Amino acid sequence: MKRKRKQKGFTLIELIIVLAIFSIILTLVLSFIDPVAKLMSKASIKERTAAYVDNIEEYIDNSIHYAKFIRIYEGGYCLASDETEGAYTPLSGGSALTGEQAAVKSFVDWFLGGVISPPDDSGDVHPAEGKVHVMKLINNDVDSDGDGTVDLEAGHIYESVYDFTAAESYEELEYEADGITLKKREVHIRPGGSDSSITPIQQNVASINSEHFKDYNYYYKMGFYNLVPIESTSPAYKDAGKNSYYSWLVPMKDSAGNEITYDSNTGKNFALNVVAYQNGGKEAHTYNDGTNDVTADIFKSPCHMSTASMAFINAIKTNEASSAPFYRLKTKADGSLDLKDGNVQFESINSVNMGLAFRLMKPQVDANGDGNIDSADKDGNIYIVYILPEEIKDTQIVYK
Repeated sequence: MKRKRKQKGFTLIELIIVLAIFSIILTLVLSFIDPVAKLMSKASIKERTAAYVDNIEEYIDNSIHYAKFIRIYEGGYCLASDETEGAYTPLSGGSALTGEQAAVKSFVDWFLGGVISPPDDSGDVHPAEGKVHVMKLINNDVDSDGDGTVDLEAGHIYESVYDFTAAESYEELEYEADGITLKKREVHIRPGGSDSSITPIQQNVASINSEHFKDYNYYYKMGFYNLVPIESTSPAYKDAGKNSYYSWLVPMKDSAGNEITYDSNTGKNFALNVVAYQNGGKEAHTYNDGTNDVTADIFKSPCHMSTASMAFINAIKTNEASSAPFYRLKTKADGSLDLKDGNVQFESINSVNMGLAFRLMKPQVDANGDGNIDSADKDGNIYIVYILPEEIKDTQIVYK
């Protein structure tokens, strides 16, 4: 007799149960894999861009580390009517000088207006001469000549260099403002002399190897910040389809909850942040801080930030110096030369009397006319104007 074999297998219900269990296990596994993948991605961009970021930070630090005079313009060139915060008017084109050239000329007038070569036995003197550098850290594209073409690309660093000849004399005037006695310089021209002059000798030369920008780009921010993920599932912050998250720069705070800042009058404890992100991974996001609409840059993952602390050795020494390394023609209160027996007189200038050697400059004017002075009135870029001691000709620079 033949026995019938009973066919064995999974029933439909059993299959459904197995698939459900498998789905649960897969979901749990993926929930562990996703954070690991994000960490690996973050580590990957950090590893691949670390050398590039180090190169950029080293270039910036080496360039300005030994500057004697330095002004850093945050958000656009501006003119200081005096040395107090809030008195800065943006400089634009339309005049004989462009915004940058006007800022450079103002820089030379302030620090070196009236500086002359030390008088020798023959009495021959002439105005101080030298070079001024302008370093530009570009976060947003710039069309400098308004022809519709981008001249300065976001992420890149450019440098311009100017020859200068300082104005031949100046005087310091004291005046009252808001109950505070301030000193203001006015450049005076010696009869037969000329005003401070600047001549561009190098314009907008890219300073960083183009290889750095093949896959990644860079963002520059002064101060003390952390790159913090934005905790939100809003499409403005998270691309759910690609599991891409956004981060932004948040100010660092001390134990008392106050923002950590550097000394904007001396440059001590100055810090510069460089964010590396994949090309196309930066966006401008506008939100309301409770009072005004604020526009902030946010970065799509993967991204990485590095912070470099800098100290301006010679600028700090200049602020502290009591020596007299510079000379000027002696003038009367009305600006005319103080002559003795028909001969010009000379006097020394202490470094501390030349004004703060370091100053952070921020345009404080409602440029777009919306009733607020905010980020929309600035171009988001950083411009560093500086002079190196060895590039000031015919002066005696002595530190104690």
